[in-house]
Order: sequence, then C-alpha cells, then structure tokens
Amino acid sequence: RQFVQQQLQQSGSDARFEIGKLEARLYLPQCKQQEAYLPNEARLEGKTRVGVRCLQPVEWSIIVPVTVQQLARVVVLTRTVATGQTLEADDIRVRSLVEGETAPPAALNSADQAIGRVAIATLGKGLMLRADMLRQPYVILQNQTVTLIAQGEGFEVGNDAKALGNAAVGQAVSVRTQSGQIVRAIARSAGVVVVAP
Repeated sequence: RQFVQQQLQQSGSDARFEIGKLEARLYLPQCKQQEAYLPNEARLEGKTRVGVRCLQPVEWSIIVPVTVQQLARVVVLTRTVATGQTLEADDIRVRSLVEGETAPPAALNSADQAIGRVAIATLGKGLMLRADMLRQPYVILQNQTVTLIAQGEGFEVGNDAKALGNAAVGQAVSVRTQSGQIVRAIARSAGVVVVAP
C-alpha cells in the first residue's frame, strides 16, 4: 500500500487505488525485509499489478493485483467572467472530478493553462474551462502603430507600420507600411511584429 501511495505522489497523480485480494490458501513464510516493485512494463494505471519480494530470511516474490483510478483535475470558474476579460488566479480553482463526473474534451487541468488568458465569450461561474474558451492576450491591436522588423543575415531593420488586425504572440497579422504596402507579419511582443518568412 505504501509503495503505491509513494509512486502516485511522486508522479503528481491524483488517484485512488485498491489492493486486490490474494488467494486465501496461499502461504508465504514470514518476511523480515521486503521490497515492492513494478514488474516489467507495468504502470500504475487501471488494472495493474505490483510485485512484492522478500529478501530475508527466505527469498520469495508474489504479484499483487492493484486497481488505480485516476481522478481527473479540471479548472473551474469561481465567478462569471465577461468576454475579453483576462483571467486571474482569483477567477479560477482547480478541483478533482467526483465519481461519475466527466471532464469535457480539451478541459484545462492546471491553473497555468488559464491564468493570463482571455475569455472569448462570457463564461459562467462553476463552468469547467476548455482550451477553446480562452485565447492568448493580444499584444498587437488593430490600428495600433507598431514596429515592423525585417531580418536578414546579420542585420535587423525596423520601421513604423499600422496593424490591420489583432494578434497574440506568434500569430500572423497584416500591417500597412508607411508607403502603403500591406505586409504579412508575426507578432513578436507588445507593439513589435516581424516580417513573415
């Protein structure tokens, strides 16, 4: 029991487990020094097994059935958030699902997946968050004057341009240069875009 608890804690898993029953007629000599181990290819998931071997005074080993039930963790809103609102730590909590409850597809399972992201619609208190409900914050805003950077081998040149849309870091956005040319660029940071390759 202790071995399974330690293994699950070390992996950061939130799980319940049940040790199976051994054959009642099984006789094992008393053991003064024993160790538990995971047999080859065994993992602490679902129906699995754990080995126990006696090292002293008589060597023996046995395989014990174990059932592990992973408790899924989900990120839940603690209050309603409006469209465009950036989520903060006070807006969410992480909890384990209770028996019989299922997480929606693409459900978030850690706070860092939600904090700092922006709601794409109004989201109600108690809602389990999914990845498609949030977006990265925009670092480029439509009609903002941005620095357009063109890079080459060993050089970098920057000029002002006007953003024609919104973009988060790493997203593509069109910008209009001072000469009127429309260029496709990638948002690098707040107010800075790089000419797309």
